[in-house]
Amino acid sequence: IGYNVAMSANGNKMVIGSPYFDGSSYVSSKNYGSIQILSWGGTSWTQDSSEGGGGDNYKLGEQVAISGDGKVVAATQNVGLGQIKLYKNGSHYATLRGANYSVISGFGMALSLSGNGRWLALSGQAVTGQTNYTPGYIKVINVADGTYSQWGADILGPDSTYANLG
Repeated sequence: IGYNVAMSANGNKMVIGSPYFDGSSYVSSKNYGSIQILSWGGTSWTQDSSEGGGGDNYKLGEQVAISGDGKVVAATQNVGLGQIKLYKNGSHYATLRGANYSVISGFGMALSLSGNGRWLALSGQAVTGQTNYTPGYIKVINVADGTYSQWGADILGPDSTYANLG
């Protein structure tokens, strides 16, 4: 538990990512992953919600982020080119897929949500048009309007081997 953790601005909400969790233990090598969303009750933490990854090596929760107000959570999942699952007030409401954003590798290697949960910044290894496999990129996506549109062009790393921007 606690491979990755993020906390709201006031410290009353927290998300914990456990990408190597296997459903009931950390012993086997299935790596389903899980996330837990917790609230501070004044004297202890209580679990608001949790979710497990959907299959072998999904590694849900390898990266997690929470908005400053604690209402929106983002968590990566290792499916296809990468996925980012979004939660609002503890309930899953959308899954962003790397294939929909011209990604060829590593969608969601790092995440950050804006204070109000409207914008998601993410990084990855490579997008269509980059000639090397790992120059890196940053994307900013509007996650509040329901269209999940990208805000501006990709910010690209130098086109050199293993630059790994982001």
